[in-house]
Amino acid sequence: MVCWRRQQYIKGVVFLMMLWQLVGSQTSDIQLQTRLYPQPVYEQKPIHFELRLTWNGQPQDWQLAELPQFKLHNFMLEESGSATQTQIPQSGDTIAYRIFTFKLKPISSGEGVITAGLLRLKNSHGQTIELQVPETKVTILSASEHHPQYLAYVYWILLCALAIAVGYSFVLYLRRRQRKPLTHTAIAETFRIRLASEIDPKGGNLRRSFEQLERIYREYLQAVKENAMTSALNAENYSPIENGNPLYEYLEQIFQQVKARQHPLSEELFIDVYQKLYSFIEKSEVSASEEPLVK
Repeated sequence: MVCWRRQQYIKGVVFLMMLWQLVGSQTSDIQLQTRLYPQPVYEQKPIHFELRLTWNGQPQDWQLAELPQFKLHNFMLEESGSATQTQIPQSGDTIAYRIFTFKLKPISSGEGVITAGLLRLKNSHGQTIELQVPETKVTILSASEHHPQYLAYVYWILLCALAIAVGYSFVLYLRRRQRKPLTHTAIAETFRIRLASEIDPKGGNLRRSFEQLERIYREYLQAVKENAMTSALNAENYSPIENGNPLYEYLEQIFQQVKARQHPLSEELFIDVYQKLYSFIEKSEVSASEEPLVK
């Protein structure tokens, strides 16, 4: 009788040891990880606190028995959710993931603390285990610090744009300094050639030829002005060649009147304007009495 009881006792001890090894091996296979994102954390900007459980086996091997009781300092819980995933690596063993996500809103800048406590799981045999969720301390930054990198990028882009603009202006300045200004004789020769090659008083379309005549006149004025600026004259001391010039006054008036159809266009007028423009380009000194204005 004593021998039988002793055998039963030994069997019971062996059974308990096997059961302990089974539960212990299952518990040791479960890993708990926490994650907080995004970083860094700013006040009033929601973040996510994640609990990730991992074990070898199927997702149904372990079920949630009790979620930890969260204690939040300087945080407010907005919503929560969970998901289950599986992965089969090359070894062929299935790995299960159970992920719990909590959306938290930082209240104010300073320190925030997330205390979760114990998380309970149970398997199909009714066995339960408890996992301690580590306390998480978080530094919450002020909302005014939310865009330091963004502002740094903006400042950097503006600085680069300014440097490019300054560099471009400097290159233009050097080119102008290096460019040799033309003599008035060279400019006059260019436009005399244009008058001879581009204008035909008997070309058949008198008005179109007259418009081309005015175009050469305007381009001549612009060329003289730009050449004067190139030769280191600025806008303050630049004196236009047309100042006090009766030929300029005549040409301006006649071009405006013909364009407004206030003066009839004829071959005689066209030839007269052509000759006076030629004289104006040559800068001939012609008195006002010799060059009456159109009335």
